[in-house]
Amino acid sequence: MEEDFARPDESTRLVDCANEFRIHIQSFLARTTDIETREVLSGRSTWEDIQREASEALVKYQNDGKTWRHPFQTAGRAFSSVSSRLEFLLELLPNGDYGSLLFAGLRLVFNAAKRMQAIRESVMKSFSSLSETIDSTYHYIRVYSGDYILRQRSEDLYIAILEAVRGVTIWLTANPLAQSFKAFFQQNDYGKKLEAKMTTSIQDKASKFEERVQVLLHIKVQNIDQNVISVKHDITEVISDLREKGTTMASLEEMLRGLKLDLDCSLPQLCIHFLCLFC
Repeated sequence: MEEDFARPDESTRLVDCANEFRIHIQSFLARTTDIETREVLSGRSTWEDIQREASEALVKYQNDGKTWRHPFQTAGRAFSSVSSRLEFLLELLPNGDYGSLLFAGLRLVFNAAKRMQAIRESVMKSFSSLSETIDSTYHYIRVYSGDYILRQRSEDLYIAILEAVRGVTIWLTANPLAQSFKAFFQQNDYGKKLEAKMTTSIQDKASKFEERVQVLLHIKVQNIDQNVISVKHDITEVISDLREKGTTMASLEEMLRGLKLDLDCSLPQLCIHFLCLFC
């Protein structure tokens, strides 16, 4: 679908984060010997690729006796009345390959969760907040895209997701013993901070992102209400004016009827008087 709203400009922070992520992924690809991981990152990822990887990971997770809400089950519905947080985020990213980077990272994460039980639960919990839906429409997205605070929170959420993907790649690179994700990251302070970014940062940033969307929605509704009240007031004034004019017209019509009646009564006498002048 052709876009008819302006996407935000790139901020220095977002550009730097994306560049660092590209460098990190290239370094990760140079070190990893996992064939499937290399295949995942070698081509261009699509929504369908992410859906497939996430769905297969979900099946494995359910087989472990766990439940999880699929964050991509509404993918492709960003122009309907309800969108997931992730879909809404994608509509607010600047032009460029920011969406592609996100797709590649998410596909990598869920591919790893699909194949490796040790990381599966942490991935599911870390990214579950992206499945929360936001009542919205495409027209509202166009309005919201110009809000500075929402753009900042969009960047915060985007960066948090990329940081979580980095955490997964670090686990894949430096975990030859396939320790559980939590045990691996509890070994040192750096690992603990990285795990915190994955397990809490996404949810926190996603919640703040949605909060701003809801604030904007309420502002939009309030403005609509005020416009309706204003229109109703204008209509009331027009009706009152028309009524006043109607009263004036009725008085004028009554006066004209009186004049006609007077003329009807006076005309015979005038005719007689006129004829007498010539007799």
